[in-house]
Amino acid sequence: MLRLELAAGRREERLLERVDAVAALHVRDRLEEEQLAAVEDKYGNEMLEPFYSAFGQRFHVGGQRDDQLETARHALLDAGLDESLIDAAASEEFDEDLKLSHFAGMNPVGFDVGTPVIHVGDIAFFGPVVTPAPTGEAAGTLFDGVIAVASTPGFYELKRTRSEGPSFQ
Repeated sequence: MLRLELAAGRREERLLERVDAVAALHVRDRLEEEQLAAVEDKYGNEMLEPFYSAFGQRFHVGGQRDDQLETARHALLDAGLDESLIDAAASEEFDEDLKLSHFAGMNPVGFDVGTPVIHVGDIAFFGPVVTPAPTGEAAGTLFDGVIAVASTPGFYELKRTRSEGPSFQ
């Protein structure tokens, strides 16, 4: 019994080290997360969406990928935020908060999924991935259907191969 507990303990330790390394990669490789943390720290939750949308518009729609730092700087300005928040990219000030946020977001759904991860009440799931994204009543219908499927006990996955790239219409 002790051997099994020790082996399980080592496996859990290795898993935590792996998850820790993955979280560290996410923190280091995605500088906009640092800016999001800085925006939330200075302005609160209500200013996250304007910055996130401005960054996404420049990065994904505008194709401004060569200099993410400059893209983030412009996104801060687009959202009417303090340009000095760009300094968060070189700071470790928010690393622990980002790591905790990452685990809070991923623990309920598991680490074998990508993004987006959505939490609605006690339900957490990957997706939906839809291109182009529906709007209006169609968006509400999709959301209601996704919640219905995701809240079904024992439901785990529904997937098909993508036939086209993202559309930002």
